[in-house]
Amino acid sequence: MLTLLYFGPTIFDIEYNLIWARKRNNDGSPTWKLQHYTLMFQTFILMNVANMFNCRVLPSLRRRELNIFANIFGNYWFLIVVLAELNIQYAMTGYPYFGVIFGCTPITYQMHLFAAAAAFGSLLVGFITKLTPFSWTDCYGQHDF
Repeated sequence: MLTLLYFGPTIFDIEYNLIWARKRNNDGSPTWKLQHYTLMFQTFILMNVANMFNCRVLPSLRRRELNIFANIFGNYWFLIVVLAELNIQYAMTGYPYFGVIFGCTPITYQMHLFAAAAAFGSLLVGFITKLTPFSWTDCYGQHDF
């Protein structure tokens, strides 16, 4: 997120003063700063949704499950909450009228793809974390998971 904060304007060819720029013009139209902050918000939420999948299945000493989609249909409420969250999030960052209510502005297709790629990156980090041996942690042998 820090990389996106400081290098996001360069990546997406957005030019504004990070400190002094306003989020909205005097006529109420959004500025580059608001679009940049909306991109950061979108990325943060999609990374949280990916983390929800990462936290569904945790490895233990008895069973090392790496498939985050194992028994995905075992709890329909999880899928309902995830789909509702994704739909509301897209409405906030895709349509200007919802954005005014939530303080967001529509972002470009490339920005949506960037946010999805960052979320996929957090899935990879979760996978690598689950591959970490228990012997590398301080709690090895102290708990019977």
